[in-house]
Amino acid sequence: MAATLSAKHSVLLLERGGVPYGVSTIERVDGFHVNLLDYDNYTSVAQGYRSEDGVLSHRGRVLGGGTALNAGFYTRASRAEVAMFGWEPELVEQGYRWVEAKVAFKPVVPEWQAALKAAMIQSGVVPDNGFTYEHLVGSKVGGTIFDPQGKRHTAADLLEYATPANTRVLIHATVHKVLFDPASVKSGKPRAVGVSYTDKLGGSHTATLAPRGEVIVSSGAVGSPQLLQLSGIGPKSELSALGIPLVLDHPQVGQAMADNPNNVFFSAGSTEQPYSLVNVAGITEFGSYIEELSAGQNTTGLIQCFVQMLKDPAKLKVSGPFSKGFLRLKTTDVRDNPIVRYNYYQHPRDLAVCVQAVKVISKTAASGFIPPADTSNDTALAQYCVDSVVTIWHAHGGCLVGGVVDKEHRVIGTEALRVIDISTFNSTPGANPQATVMMLGR
Repeated sequence: MAATLSAKHSVLLLERGGVPYGVSTIERVDGFHVNLLDYDNYTSVAQGYRSEDGVLSHRGRVLGGGTALNAGFYTRASRAEVAMFGWEPELVEQGYRWVEAKVAFKPVVPEWQAALKAAMIQSGVVPDNGFTYEHLVGSKVGGTIFDPQGKRHTAADLLEYATPANTRVLIHATVHKVLFDPASVKSGKPRAVGVSYTDKLGGSHTATLAPRGEVIVSSGAVGSPQLLQLSGIGPKSELSALGIPLVLDHPQVGQAMADNPNNVFFSAGSTEQPYSLVNVAGITEFGSYIEELSAGQNTTGLIQCFVQMLKDPAKLKVSGPFSKGFLRLKTTDVRDNPIVRYNYYQHPRDLAVCVQAVKVISKTAASGFIPPADTSNDTALAQYCVDSVVTIWHAHGGCLVGGVVDKEHRVIGTEALRVIDISTFNSTPGANPQATVMMLGR
């Protein structure tokens, strides 16, 4: 988005973390688990947080955000989702191609993942869709943001499109609040005029908008509703309890938080497999996605990111969960994690999808696996889903279109303020949202 705007506008991009370049744990495939095991609150590239559900997750603190930390799978939204979001298909196609020219690649599929794809097809996850970026029911090889040499390409690479004279990027610049014109607040129509932020040494700064400028918040599913609330836009009672001056009573900020639940199963291979992240996906017609990764000699570290068992986890994800939660502030320090609850599997539909998916995996596995052996016992399978749930790092909601922002992503009730990121989505597009979020910025 910054790169696109810079063609005609002066853009200041504020990033609270550093850059992804030259950091081996970001750029290399086998650094995936390392960053997810190092997640302190203030300095690591991954900021860990534990939801009220008890599930540990991570937020990106680096230029490129989650694209610098994730498993790299690149896949588009379905055509039905594009229609549901009300987007113009031609612009969407152009946006995807613009992104893909910089950061998307056809992966080299290792033996284990090729075998999993074949097994899924044999188990009824059909048809075989070959290699495609498209989101289609069946089994497929998707794209990856790791190039053929194994180097990660993040959203930060899209800044190569930017007009240098119009673009300024500040790193280690943590935005604490959006600033509003006092007179506009009194009038009941708050107008953003800038932001306050601190640098790496704690020095305070203010960035002020030029005439007709806008503040665009792109801090993710956790960060964007958190920043709005810290800026005085959110539920009046919650802000008052923390002594935050009210700018606009906006009860929907922080509501409808969701994360696609993820359950991990482990299979011990007869031979050591190379470290590989998600390249293959089984997309079921009932709403779950099955993916796989392996870690070879790094299996212990990868397992620590999920659960303590064997090796070569296969993952199932429930798409577009019906279960919804909330976000509210814990402190007034933007560096601290807010309180988040996703209510994993609280909606019976989500639980039913997980049970079906476990049965598919049981057919796919070549040998015994970890969940209850009796896959005919739906009650036991449902309990397993609840007990073993982890995150797939696809949190969304908190600033939904229609509730917090309008269709142009303008914060309802304000002027010169938008939110453009995954927090505006009611469900995650495709089997992985990163492609669509980057496309949306374009």
